[in-house]
Amino acid sequence: MRAHGNAHWTRLTPERVLRGEAHWMRRMPERIARGVGHGCAKLTDDIVRAIREARTHGATLEKLGDQYGVTKTQVSRIVRRTSWAHIA
Repeated sequence: MRAHGNAHWTRLTPERVLRGEAHWMRRMPERIARGVGHGCAKLTDDIVRAIREARTHGATLEKLGDQYGVTKTQVSRIVRRTSWAHIA
């Protein structure tokens, strides 16, 4: 059986849990796979720029999603820069 609740190691030794600035993602941000470096990425940097440009010219989220094989929600995240934010 796996430990859960108050028997879990994070409850027994909370000082060992890396939080905030001590967490490896904050200390080594270059190790976070972003964009095309992520193995599951369907888009490229150039396509992300094209999506943002097309949206400024009035293309719909649905049309862009169908064109590039992603959902309209993902297109919205790209346009609002909550996803692919590292692309200028």
